[in-house]
Amino acid sequence: MDPDAGTEFKNEMANKLPVSAKIFSAKGRGDILIVESEGQILKYLAIVEG
Repeated sequence: MDPDAGTEFKNEMANKLPVSAKIFSAKGRGDILIVESEGQILKYLAIVEG
């Protein structure tokens, strides 16, 4: 997986993940997502605006 893929944000898009990606939320932390994709574990921190 290219670490620079999906880093240009457009039209409220944060990232591109394949359809097969499994997305989990961290218990007690609504701003953290854990993604299992293509054999890798990825961690995301949500930055909420507004």
